[in-house]
Amino acid sequence: MKNIGILIALIIVIGGGWWLYKGGATSGAEHAGDTLMKGDTSHSATDTPALAGNVVVGTWKSTEDAKFVRTISSDGTFTDTYVGQPDATVTGPWTTFTSENAPDGFTYPKEADVTYLQLGLGNDALYFKVTKATDTDLELVYLNRGGVLSFTRTQ
Repeated sequence: MKNIGILIALIIVIGGGWWLYKGGATSGAEHAGDTLMKGDTSHSATDTPALAGNVVVGTWKSTEDAKFVRTISSDGTFTDTYVGQPDATVTGPWTTFTSENAPDGFTYPKEADVTYLQLGLGNDALYFKVTKATDTDLELVYLNRGGVLSFTRTQ
């Protein structure tokens, strides 16, 4: 039963992201000037991708489905929750990386000057390309299945 709840939550999030992506979502190239570190406007998404790890920490609510919340903690763990479905809660480790230090399980094309986010480990790991990371907004391209996930910071 727990797996069904997780699957339903992921389908909803991925479906919403795919719809947003097909509906004209902007690409990471259009966000080249977005600030990566809180309060530091001297770094952009194109010149210091590794800094995105500092700004992804927080609690993020999906812009497509307000019931989906992703919390990325400074202790190296994340928690995905879906309001009203406690069985859909997923937790695990997270990390950011670039093309220079990609983990062994990363089989996607590596782009220079891009930050990637890994949620989970091994065969269960989810991989995202960080296309926007600001004080208030987080945008991730879901590499495992495609689509764009957009979030706003709640904390």
